[in-house]
Amino acid sequence: PLGAKIAIGAISAVAMSTILAIYFLGESTPTNEYVLPKVPPSIVNTCSESFIASEGPETCQQICEVAECCDFPIAFDLSCLYGNEALCLEYHASCNILKQT
Repeated sequence: PLGAKIAIGAISAVAMSTILAIYFLGESTPTNEYVLPKVPPSIVNTCSESFIASEGPETCQQICEVAECCDFPIAFDLSCLYGNEALCLEYHASCNILKQT
């Protein structure tokens, strides 16, 4: 049936994109050695809903700007994720609020 062929085609496309991603990522180790600064303790307050509601998002944006490179996949030159995985997670925990507003 046609529905089955479409489903198989979609699965094949997803599988192929996964295989290609693994192939290209396996060809070279990321060389970017950017080290993120430690997450400032003030981020919890300045990126809270209440602070942003009363003071605006600018202070949170300034703190989070340094971690924008975490949003790029490791294979991209603009990425700083490689070697900074834990710090990126810490930044994202607080900075994600900026993507919700």
